[in-house]
Amino acid sequence: MSAQGISRTLAAMVNITSYSKGILVIRESPANVERGVPVLNTGIHGTLGHSSVKILQILGRWMRGFWKQEEKIGGECSATWICRGDKSHIQWTSRDGEIDDVHISIL
Repeated sequence: MSAQGISRTLAAMVNITSYSKGILVIRESPANVERGVPVLNTGIHGTLGHSSVKILQILGRWMRGFWKQEEKIGGECSATWICRGDKSHIQWTSRDGEIDDVHISIL
């Protein structure tokens, strides 16, 4: 995993989702998105640098909104998505790590 690889994968996912008018759901634990991954850039002498970036920063480049997520007992989840002043309410069910039955309403 590298910053460039994650960024390219996200770019492709966002592109496909926007063309299909679908919903892109990415679910990762806070510990995973706080993890650092290497930035693959070659130095002047052709050697790889040793810098890293948190996955959350990479996600932030593509996701320009704000989530406020809540989970209730029984796998019922909901979130408020705020982006450029527009608000949406998203509800879904999470069972055994799988997301199902997604509903989105504009507030």
